[in-house]
Amino acid sequence: MNLPMEYLKRAREDPLETPTVSADVRETVEDIIEAVRSDGDNAVLDYTRRFDDISRDQNQLTKEERSDAIGRVSEEEKRIIDHSLDRIQTFAEAQLESINEFEMSLGDGVVLGQKLVPIERVGSYVPGGEYPLLSSALMTVVPPAVAGVERIVVSTPPQEDGLPHPAVVYGAMEAGADEIFVMGGAQAVAAMAHGTDEVTAVDKLLGPGNAFVTEAKRQLFGTVGIDLLAGPSEILVLADDTADAELIAADLLAQAEHDTSARPLLVTTSTAIGEAVIGEVEDQLGNLETAEIARDAWEQMGIVALAENMDEAVTIANELAVEHVEVHTEAPRELLDDLRNFGTLFLGENTANVFSDKLIGTNHTLPTQRSARHTNGLSVHAVVKKQTYQEVSDEGVSDLEPWATRQSTIERLDGHAKSSFVRSQSNTLPSYEASETELPNE
Repeated sequence: MNLPMEYLKRAREDPLETPTVSADVRETVEDIIEAVRSDGDNAVLDYTRRFDDISRDQNQLTKEERSDAIGRVSEEEKRIIDHSLDRIQTFAEAQLESINEFEMSLGDGVVLGQKLVPIERVGSYVPGGEYPLLSSALMTVVPPAVAGVERIVVSTPPQEDGLPHPAVVYGAMEAGADEIFVMGGAQAVAAMAHGTDEVTAVDKLLGPGNAFVTEAKRQLFGTVGIDLLAGPSEILVLADDTADAELIAADLLAQAEHDTSARPLLVTTSTAIGEAVIGEVEDQLGNLETAEIARDAWEQMGIVALAENMDEAVTIANELAVEHVEVHTEAPRELLDDLRNFGTLFLGENTANVFSDKLIGTNHTLPTQRSARHTNGLSVHAVVKKQTYQEVSDEGVSDLEPWATRQSTIERLDGHAKSSFVRSQSNTLPSYEASETELPNE
């Protein structure tokens, strides 16, 4: 995407371009899905041996393995996890309370309503890899647990010892998981979508993952529901001349360390702040353990752009529709109503992205690649169906029937017209003549 901006630092690649899925990834995922659909658990176990170099007799984590994993979580670690869990649960409960069931009368004899029904079975994918994403276990299990989902299945890759990271196991179980499976990658997504002898097929998949996981979700959508298609991590900081360059640099690098495709972006109204942030990033990279990844992301995808004023900066932000948007300005709350397209919003320099990533209470599974223009992040709303219902009395039929019959004839749907017409007490199909149906006077 090319926006008319002045740059203090350009990216080597277009940070807002939607990544294309390579033919190799697409075809590999197709093969994995077909293998799991055809051969079930054996295929998943085979992929675990091939991709993770781990041999298991079954995919599900046994009670003994769960107990062993939890036993390796220290009391201090449990306290940290429990604290985060409590905050995430509290916010999810408030979100659930914000959705109302209701029933209303709309005219004589017509009752309409809405009821809330949790999805029955949800699958949560928790990435493993180099970093054990404990936070994702909490973020993807708490919403369905709070919503009252009957069955919550977690799938997460093994570590070198053949088990998932102990903190992930503890967090998932405490959050409300019913089962944990030692499966990673596209094969895990396929197993939860299609079902195997061990894995009961779920109704909706939640959680982020790598390119193979995301492509599997894309290919399986329709067979199963999905939350969203998560891409590389994104952050956009909006800053004026009151901003603190050290804080901004730290926040940009916190997202840049996720992977080399992460997008760290700054739009500022101040040349001085922009140049100071560029210098701070370089300084902080010198003391960052994940500097190799973060530097690559910063050099390849990072931008520092100048806006003439904050109105222009907001316009740019709304057009970019970035996953995480931080506001480092003198009066950040003044932009709350103007900013419309974002995954989640951070008001003020104290409100660091890391707080949301870990424990503040809002969910960190968020739309990327400009999908914030039409999609919001994962929440309890994603696992609750807002179902409508209606009830019509004899009196209601007399009010609705003429209108429904005549509208159906406009649409040339004869069966619809007759389905409406036959319900009027004075009408029978042998006497049907839609053009003679009289509309009531209003």
